[in-house]
Amino acid sequence: DLAVGNLPADQLAGHSWTVRTDFNDAVPRGGFTFGILRNDVAAFIRALESVTDATVLANPKVLTLNKQEGHVIVGRRDGYLTTTVTETTATQTVEFLETGTRLFFRPFIADDGFVRLEIHPEDSSGGLNEQSLPFKRTTEVTTNIMVRDGHTVLIGGLFREALTTNRTQVPYAGNIPIAGALLQTNTDATEREEVIILLTVHVVKEDIYARKSAELAEDVELMRMGMRKGLQVYGRNRLAQAHYRWAVEHEEAGRLDKALWDARLAAHLAPTNLPALQLKNRLQEERETEREEGLVRDFVRRRIRAAPAPPAGGRGQPATQPSDGGTTR
Repeated sequence: DLAVGNLPADQLAGHSWTVRTDFNDAVPRGGFTFGILRNDVAAFIRALESVTDATVLANPKVLTLNKQEGHVIVGRRDGYLTTTVTETTATQTVEFLETGTRLFFRPFIADDGFVRLEIHPEDSSGGLNEQSLPFKRTTEVTTNIMVRDGHTVLIGGLFREALTTNRTQVPYAGNIPIAGALLQTNTDATEREEVIILLTVHVVKEDIYARKSAELAEDVELMRMGMRKGLQVYGRNRLAQAHYRWAVEHEEAGRLDKALWDARLAAHLAPTNLPALQLKNRLQEERETEREEGLVRDFVRRRIRAAPAPPAGGRGQPATQPSDGGTTR
């Protein structure tokens, strides 16, 4: 008999035992459920179909030169040992098996605004077995296409399908031929995935690239200054910035000794602070130049002071003496 809704009160009268399984908990919510109850035997059929949304695996931006290969991988790398045997030695090396979603491409830029692309997408899975030997299941394609600068290419059809079958049953009774099928629960799950690749091509001109680089550098500098404001008051980096600022002020005011002192402190607190290092080197070079010029001036002064004074009222000794064979007047 097919019972719909609430059961009569005497349907299960005279029974004091209960059978409970995890059938309903094992199946996710949703789907279609159909049940039949006849005497003391119940049978249920549930069908469930689930469709999920698309998931973005990666959104990389790769810059490559004309006629040079680019490579993007989203997956895993499993290492395994390989042995090379020669007559005298045996050498072991580590190699890696790459699985997941990979994309190889090589652009060829034309003068008419089109770009020819060599594209090789690959969707694979695998790993190492019990003997540490690599295995791999792959779906891949190689193609050449022409696309205009700024347009998008869509590549699909890379399917991956996995079928899983599970069976639960009453112990021992489920193995009885024919009748055991009534005491079993079979679950078939089919998981099908498709990888879709969207590839947008942009030809980067030299002036555009320089302008974009300058904009990115300004953004990075703004972010760096903002992060420094959040540092501690007595942090090394903040103290280095303060000494560098004071060194610049002293240099502009002509106080080179104080400027060199602060520049040395800034370079000591932050050895990677390039402006402080450049300022310190420049001030040291200027100081060495002044020192060398001072030594020359002191030497000239000493020579002038050590030279004998000419006799009073007379003529000084000539700078050169005539030779013995010469004639004097």
